[in-house]
Amino acid sequence: MPRPQRLSRGELTRQQILDAATEHFARHGFAGARIEAIAEDAHLGGPALLYHFRDKRQLYVATLERAFGGLAEDLARALAADGPLADRIEAAVSAWLDFVAARPAVARIVLREGAGASPELANDFAPIAAPLLAMLDRIYEEGRRTRVFRDDPIEPLHLVSTVVGATVFFLAAIPTLLPHPDFDPHDPERLETHRRELLTIVRRLLGLRAPRLIPGGSP
Repeated sequence: MPRPQRLSRGELTRQQILDAATEHFARHGFAGARIEAIAEDAHLGGPALLYHFRDKRQLYVATLERAFGGLAEDLARALAADGPLADRIEAAVSAWLDFVAARPAVARIVLREGAGASPELANDFAPIAAPLLAMLDRIYEEGRRTRVFRDDPIEPLHLVSTVVGATVFFLAAIPTLLPHPDFDPHDPERLETHRRELLTIVRRLLGLRAPRLIPGGSP
């Protein structure tokens, strides 16, 4: 088995910066986050941080790229597995929940910036979102072609809005807006309940069903 590659000192510093930046952008948003505070939490001076990222906007984009690049990899792995499309879609929904539950700051960034991002930042996010949207298009094409979906499934972006919105609100908003001592969204039992609810919603919205033969005998 090959040994894992060691990160260089510069790469380790970059990871430290991105870790700190993720927390600050999650708490304060792009507008409220301060380079000096991020550098302090990364145990660096401001000039050292700016050596790796020329300004706050570049740091923000790099933070999003790291977070959502990892998500795209997890979803692609789930969708590329063997098995029926319905099973692969459910695996992808589970991968989404596992990813964001393990990274609470990502859920808070989505919640905060989704409500108030500037047009400039929205443009920066477009190429990051492109691989995710391409995967969604391929799922819908296969679902219609194989007749796994019902004849009029929910529109793709409406499906994303439902799944992402439900999980982000569950993990990032309810603890703040509706605090309750008995509610911990990261409790394993609550997470599994949320997973079952998400899968039920997706099945109903897509009308998932077993593939059936089309003329010519091919699925």
